[in-house]
Amino acid sequence: MPQTLRMPDLGPRPDVRTSDGWGKRARVLNSDPRMQRVTFNHWVRFPGQSPVAMTSAQRAALMQTVLDRPSSAVRVTGLSALSLYGLPVAPPDAAFDRALGHRPADRAHDYAKMLSTVHLSWSGQRMRTPARNVFVSKSYGLDRFPGPWGARLADPVEALVVAAPYLSRWRLTACLDTLVSRSIRQQDGHDMYQYDRALIRQRLGQLPPTSPRVHRVTTALADVAENTWSPRETLTRLLVMAHDLPTPVMNFRVVLDGTDRYLDLAWPHAKVAVEYNGADHTDRRLYGDELFRRQRLEDSGWKIRFLVLEDLLNPARRALWLEWLATELTP
Repeated sequence: MPQTLRMPDLGPRPDVRTSDGWGKRARVLNSDPRMQRVTFNHWVRFPGQSPVAMTSAQRAALMQTVLDRPSSAVRVTGLSALSLYGLPVAPPDAAFDRALGHRPADRAHDYAKMLSTVHLSWSGQRMRTPARNVFVSKSYGLDRFPGPWGARLADPVEALVVAAPYLSRWRLTACLDTLVSRSIRQQDGHDMYQYDRALIRQRLGQLPPTSPRVHRVTTALADVAENTWSPRETLTRLLVMAHDLPTPVMNFRVVLDGTDRYLDLAWPHAKVAVEYNGADHTDRRLYGDELFRRQRLEDSGWKIRFLVLEDLLNPARRALWLEWLATELTP
């Protein structure tokens, strides 16, 4: 049973210094294939001879640590912070918006670009943009939390509000589902305190009440369900609800053969369940174990429909399993 969400491992932290720290002129550092520029005055050298391009998450973490000052309290925010928390942000998926009947986010066309753009914020003394492809804004002033490589991250709710113009409504809900269902484990092994609906509402209440960004997150919070363990579970649940079917119990616990089993979406009163299968069945033993598990659940009276991504995306296939579900849930 998943209980924690681990922040991503960025690998060993590389050496980052100013040009004076490297003892070389900027022109020389820029021409060295082993060096990569972090800010207008900071360069990094990763271990090894073969240069590997920094990811946007690595760049965001390094940039925050070299720019942070007591007077400005810099933090990583927006999509950059959500990625460093390990929350489910991913490439755009307009097909899911269409399936749910949701209007695209106001700045959905910038989503892919913003995923690779570092987003920092400051409170106190204003901070200037430190490099190209960096977006800097004023912080709402919520807490900062330790992240990978010692970076300081904006509160997840604040980061979500900052990212709201780029994220589809269902993905906002998926991030909130994760926050209320799993505690975030920091690099030092400690867990951040567990978010719940009340705490998220409290955090939102500290932000500008008329902000469209805050309104989008508040709207998405209405669709949240505890005990949701993956964004595909969120999406499947929202598709069910969009067709006016009863709300499922998420990851319902069933004890079978002395073992705890969890059904992704379940309607216990009818012994009906929907399972999203995102695994690649290249392992014959695992595939056999899954078939056995399914058979034992059916032996005990459960009716189960297994779904893959195409069942969510393809309108004809989606209609088939939703019709099956409606029939099974009809008294």
